[in-house]
Amino acid sequence: MTYTQLTELSRWRVLLLESPETQNSISDEVQEGIREAVSLSQSDGKGLAFRGANGTFSSGAHLGELVGLDEARAFARSMKAQAVLCSIAQAAFPSLALVEGHCIGKGFELALACKCIVASRHSYFWFPESALGFAPGSGGIALLERRCGKETASAIIRRGRKILGVDAVTPGIAEICEDIPSALTDEYLDSCSERRRMALPPPGVPDESFAREYAKTISAPDAQRLLAEHYNRISGL
Repeated sequence: MTYTQLTELSRWRVLLLESPETQNSISDEVQEGIREAVSLSQSDGKGLAFRGANGTFSSGAHLGELVGLDEARAFARSMKAQAVLCSIAQAAFPSLALVEGHCIGKGFELALACKCIVASRHSYFWFPESALGFAPGSGGIALLERRCGKETASAIIRRGRKILGVDAVTPGIAEICEDIPSALTDEYLDSCSERRRMALPPPGVPDESFAREYAKTISAPDAQRLLAEHYNRISGL
């Protein structure tokens, strides 16, 4: 089964995250679909927009792929995920995150890598990782800091609170809060991109020291126990 769907417009391509059974979680397969779409836009300069199916952007990482991780594999996963998001943030082509419903964890990190975030009025953004005792694993803290500044980003991470779409523009998470049309056109995507902030700080490269600390934390027995309990709960096991 394919968990991403790519639609080509004249000046844009739209990647739809479509994993209904896990609320559009970003599994390894989905991440590869993102990487391939980025590669296409790097080649031809078309804009790249991300959207989630069924009124939900993304529930974050696929927890089933995090349960049982050892430190070496956790480090490799973080470096690979950081590389994909850095390639979006550093790209010359325009990028948009069209956020409806919840935008959680790794999905929030994907949105933050884009040059412009459009938040629907009923969306929300959330990093729940802090409640489990570890940081977002794809470089989300650095991506949030470049949008909101270190002080605001630190408060969002530390408190672990949800940011509603209607409140996301003021701290700098999103550029636009409005209802997103069901049918996307070049003209609509162009108009959103034109409203992006022009001077986001340049992103860094994948951070090895962060990945090592993340790997050490998420592979620890207590973190693995919490992940397994949460995964079993949401899976009905």
